[in-house]
Amino acid sequence: LLGDKFMIQIGMQFKQPNLIQAFEKFRQSGVDRIIVVPMFPQYASSTTGSAAALVYDQASKLYSTPYITMVPSFFDHPAYISAYANIIRKQVGDQCAKYDHLLLSFHGVPENHCTRTDETGLYCMQSPNCCATITQSNRNCYRAQCFATARRMAAELNIPPGKYSVAFQSRLDAAGPKWITPYTDKSIANLAKQGIKRLAVVVPSFTADCLETLEEIGIEGKEEFLENGGEEYKLIECLNSDDIWAQGLVQIIQDACPQLQIVAGK
Repeated sequence: LLGDKFMIQIGMQFKQPNLIQAFEKFRQSGVDRIIVVPMFPQYASSTTGSAAALVYDQASKLYSTPYITMVPSFFDHPAYISAYANIIRKQVGDQCAKYDHLLLSFHGVPENHCTRTDETGLYCMQSPNCCATITQSNRNCYRAQCFATARRMAAELNIPPGKYSVAFQSRLDAAGPKWITPYTDKSIANLAKQGIKRLAVVVPSFTADCLETLEEIGIEGKEEFLENGGEEYKLIECLNSDDIWAQGLVQIIQDACPQLQIVAGK
C-alpha cells in the first residue's frame, strides 16, 4: 500500500523480531530515513514513550545516525476511528442496536503516568471531569486521550451517552501506585447488576488482539458478567489486518509525514 519505494520492518521492544534487528536490516540496505510508527493509538510514557526512547537510543549507537520521524499518537485520527467503528458496527449494529451497552475497555496505567504529563500541575486529576475535553494541559494525558477516542467512536456509531462507557483493564496496583479508574472488571460486574443483559466490549487501545486481553476480557470478563446476572457477552476483535485499517494506517503515516510522496500499490 505504501508503494515500492518503502522498505518495511517490524521491530518489537521485548520480543522477536526486535528493534535492533530492524535497524540493522535498514543499515545493511542503505536506508538513511526511517519512519517509526508506534502501534499505540493513545500516548503513554510506558508504551509510545518507551518505544521512542529505545528507537533514539539505538539510532544514536550507529556511526551514521539515520534520520528518524516518529508518527505521533492517533487516538482521534479519522482513519483510526472510522476503521474501528466499522468493525464494531458489524458486531453491534448502528446505535449499538444489538446490545444493551458497549464498554470501551482501555489498558490501564498508573495515575502518575497521567499527572506527570500535566506540566502545570493544576489540571490532571484535579476534578472528576478533567478528561471531558482535550486541553493544552492534558493533551498528552493517556486517560484523556482514551476518553476522546471513546467519544469519537460513539459519535461515529451514533451511540447515545447512556449506552456506552469507558473503563481500564489489566491493573497491577496491588503493591504499587493507584491505577486510573474506573476498572474494567468492576465495571463489567456493575453493568450486569444494573440490569444490562447484553454487553459488548471493545479494546481500542490495542490495534491487534493479544493473549492477555483474550483471556482477561474475553474469558474472565464473560464469567464475571454472567455470574452477576448478564446473559449475552461479546468481545469484539481488534483492527488486526482489516483492509480498511491497512488503508487508514497509510493515511495516518502520510498525514504525519506530509513531505512523503506515497504512491499506493496493489
